[in-house]
Amino acid sequence: MTSRTYSPDEKATALVLYAEHGLAETWRLTGIPKPTIASWVTRAGLPHTDSTIKTRAATEAATSRAEQLRADLRVALLEKATDLLQRMDAPHIEFKGKDADRVEYPIAPAGAVQNYAVSVGVLIDKYRLEMGEPTSRSETRSLTDDLDDDEKQRLRKWIDDLPAAATAAEGTAG
Repeated sequence: MTSRTYSPDEKATALVLYAEHGLAETWRLTGIPKPTIASWVTRAGLPHTDSTIKTRAATEAATSRAEQLRADLRVALLEKATDLLQRMDAPHIEFKGKDADRVEYPIAPAGAVQNYAVSVGVLIDKYRLEMGEPTSRSETRSLTDDLDDDEKQRLRKWIDDLPAAATAAEGTAG
């Protein structure tokens, strides 16, 4: 296979395209092999376009967009939760029966309020999750928290007496 000779204008055009679009696009636009273009770039002292730079820029742009969408989502979650809370006290319309008769209440009935409250709870949980806050908490209680002082003393005495009672039981069993 013979190598082709390119004119100075073709080289100059290829270098301009390279600077604007990178190696692959220059090859697609001109048909000049990538190794040839790369050698001209090196000889011309142009910086090599690094795909990792383009990838990094694209990743940063995508990350920035995702952060903006998540910020918008957090606002929407709070706005919807507020809307549902306000609906609890607002006139409420339902459609009931096989003919979907319209029924209007001066405020939301208990079932609708419960549904709104559950929906608000879910939205708040999702908001807190988006904010990196805990969405649950655990509590530990001592078994003796509900006992009065006298009951606690009797329980303590019973526990302390267990080894003696076990020893006495062993003596009578043998």
